[in-house]
Amino acid sequence: MGGIDSLLLMGAGFGLVYGVLLQKGDFCFVSAFRDWFAFKHNRVLQGVILAVLVILFGWSLILAAGLAPLDRLWLPPVGGTALIGGIVFGVGMYVAGACASGTLYRCGMGYAYFWLVFLGMKGGYLFYAALHEPFFVPYYFEPLAVSGPITLYNYIPPEAVTVAAFLLLVYLFFRMFPQAGRKCIFR
Repeated sequence: MGGIDSLLLMGAGFGLVYGVLLQKGDFCFVSAFRDWFAFKHNRVLQGVILAVLVILFGWSLILAAGLAPLDRLWLPPVGGTALIGGIVFGVGMYVAGACASGTLYRCGMGYAYFWLVFLGMKGGYLFYAALHEPFFVPYYFEPLAVSGPITLYNYIPPEAVTVAAFLLLVYLFFRMFPQAGRKCIFR
């Protein structure tokens, strides 16, 4: 088996596991916020928050250990583009009924509606890619930029972020799974 074949096989295996985990966990940002606002259920939202904290912990640990430099992070300029883009993205997800991950696993479940959403997403990506340099950079990104790239690590050392993220993860774990606290060896 060649290098490309093994890479495709590994990608297919990862995609299968990722899709099953997304589907079984109902892991969709839209459903996380919808369920919280509409039904006062926060199970998926807790998963989203936990995922963000795990990523924060992982990156701060990598930066603190010196395994990657700070300039390895891709940071866009701060400005009105983030607010406008966030609103457009949020409205689009709500109208479509799913975020990108939710659309993918629902396509895998055979929902025809989400194949249309998926095609619309791809069309939107292609539309944006074609107009990025000639239109969006000079008429959208540059005029709306307020400052250069900013990251949490510009103000707080990665070591402190690592400790804070770890403590938050431990706190949230015991809040989400109180039965684990009763069986904890530290008690």
